[in-house]
Amino acid sequence: MERFIEIWEEEERVALAADRDRRVETLDQEIEGGTSRDREMTAELVTEIEEFEFVRGARDSNYFNKQFVEENAEETSQHAVPPEHPVDEELREIEIKYKTLKVIASKFINSPEWSAMIKNLLMYRVMRYPQIIQSLMFLTGSKREAICLPKTNKLCWKWIREIKYDQIPKAMLAYQMWGESKGR
Repeated sequence: MERFIEIWEEEERVALAADRDRRVETLDQEIEGGTSRDREMTAELVTEIEEFEFVRGARDSNYFNKQFVEENAEETSQHAVPPEHPVDEELREIEIKYKTLKVIASKFINSPEWSAMIKNLLMYRVMRYPQIIQSLMFLTGSKREAICLPKTNKLCWKWIREIKYDQIPKAMLAYQMWGESKGR
C-alpha cells in the first residue's frame, strides 16, 4: 500500500511540474512577443466585432430589434431607411458582449493558434479560476450533473479535461439569446 502511495505522489509531482513548466513557457512567450502581437489581435477582434452582422430572421436579430434594409427591385441604389429606435445603453452593452462571444467562438474554431490555447488549457491538472470555465459551461447549456461533483456545485476539473477541445467554442457559437424574461 505504501508503494502505491509513493507512486501516486510521484505522478502528482511530475504532473504539477509539467503544469508549472507549461505556464512558465506561456509567460515567456507573452513577454517576448506579446505586446505588439496582443495589440494587433485586439485591434483585429475589435474590427470583427464592429463588422459582425446578424442573420436575417435569427432569434438574436429579433432580440436586438435589427431592422434589415430591403432592396427595392426598381431602384437598386436606393435603400429603405430603417425606423429609428431609441438606443438603450444596457441593450447596446449586451449586444456588444453577445457579438464578442460570437467572434471569439469563431476564432477558437477557425484559428489553429486559438485552438492550441484550449488544448493547452485542458492539459493542466490544476485550474486557477474554475468558476470562469464553470460559468461558461453553464452559459452554453451544460447540465450541472455533467460538470460538477455529485451533490455539489463544485466544478470537477477531471471531467472537464476529458471533453473535446472544440466543444466549448461550438457551444459558444451556437448560443442564442432568448430575450428578456417576462414577469411571472
